[in-house]
Amino acid sequence: NKIVVYNFPFATSTDHLYRQAGFLMDTWRIRRVSLNLGVRGERFNSFYPSQSKQAGQFSGIFPAENFSGQSILVWTDVVPRAGATWDVKGDGKTVVSGSFGIFGDTMGVLFANTFNPNAQRTNTYNWSGPCGPTDPLAPIEYPCDVTPAFLATLPSRTPIATTGGTSQIRNPNLKQDQTYEYTARLERQIMPNMAFDATYVHYNIYNMYNAATNAGVVSPTASFVNNGINVGHPYNTWTIPVVFTDTFNGTSTPVTVYTYPKGSGNTTNEVVNTPSSRPDIYDSFEFGVTKRYSNRWNGLASFWATKDHRWLQGTAGITGSPNDDAFPIDNTWGWQARGDLTYNLPRGFQIFSFYRAQSGTPGQRVSVFNSPALIQGPTTVRMGPFGQYRGPVVSLLNAKIAKTFTVHDRYHFEANFETFNVLNSSGAVATNYQTGPTTFGKVTSIISPRVARIGGVFTF
Repeated sequence: NKIVVYNFPFATSTDHLYRQAGFLMDTWRIRRVSLNLGVRGERFNSFYPSQSKQAGQFSGIFPAENFSGQSILVWTDVVPRAGATWDVKGDGKTVVSGSFGIFGDTMGVLFANTFNPNAQRTNTYNWSGPCGPTDPLAPIEYPCDVTPAFLATLPSRTPIATTGGTSQIRNPNLKQDQTYEYTARLERQIMPNMAFDATYVHYNIYNMYNAATNAGVVSPTASFVNNGINVGHPYNTWTIPVVFTDTFNGTSTPVTVYTYPKGSGNTTNEVVNTPSSRPDIYDSFEFGVTKRYSNRWNGLASFWATKDHRWLQGTAGITGSPNDDAFPIDNTWGWQARGDLTYNLPRGFQIFSFYRAQSGTPGQRVSVFNSPALIQGPTTVRMGPFGQYRGPVVSLLNAKIAKTFTVHDRYHFEANFETFNVLNSSGAVATNYQTGPTTFGKVTSIISPRVARIGGVFTF
């Protein structure tokens, strides 16, 4: 019921990101306390230069054009860093440390490409026929194809959606996302060559801009999703309810999806920040024991857990679409346990092993609803809280054995044999939770299978 027209072919897009940075640091020592103080300044300039494009296949829609260069976004920040270490008794056996820092992010080298008109663009048009014969070489989904006569009318029609630089509104007020990091750490020697440590790390991440209209589950990243929010249809224009039935697990639950009046607004998009009152928050706790090298071996064991308070849709209820408002927060816990051991045998042999176990990957059920009544097209809706489903515990064991040969005390050659994933675990690390008989619960990624490698290292 829709035709999507692309602007192919187009020349290679040219986008630039210029970055300058400087850092000053000083260390002060006051009796048993050491202070590390620093400040960092950075400037990011995202833009695209002037360039041109040849006419596309649909030249009436995407003619040959020349585009003038444009500055997209400039970010400048000056942020502090500070750390302190206290040797409690002056014997190095008990040490308390802490730090604070603000870390500014970059908008990324491809940010300008979102606004560059000399990049992939699409126009989407409503279509209800007439039907023509399907190309004999095309994979047949429907025994019906668009006619050349209908395609010839597209330049005179108004698209219901567009993507690409010409539909993107530049947001010069887009704020730089910044991470505020706080750490506290205690280290204590519990016996010669063995120490215990406990660490707490707290993150506040402000001004995230990973919001898009009906984007489904959003990854924990600062990068924008798709083209951002469809501001051509403000939040208060989504006034028409369309009721669907959710039949998950044999149930019949009504679900209301909203759309806007046909022909209203436009299809412009804008990348926007999550309000500063809605930071992403992460709290991590770690405990570890370290055995320094003695009696031929050393090792490390650690366990950490992290509590997330992450906005999947930081603009829920504010801008975008009311279809984005359901279950917008990730409040899950995650954990990981690690251990490694190195043992030096006689005659230059060495054994190394590494083991990691971590909590299963959390997930969230989503459904995609579609109907001619939805002017915006297929719409993704979150159907439950993030973390309502979780994959199995993922474990991994690696091992290595090596033999070192020494010649004239200067030349060393190490021959080694390594095995990745010794137990050949197939733990799921990504699972699809989209409602549907062929999609829900389908594992899309697992740990790589067992791999063995023979190698060598030469040092001199």
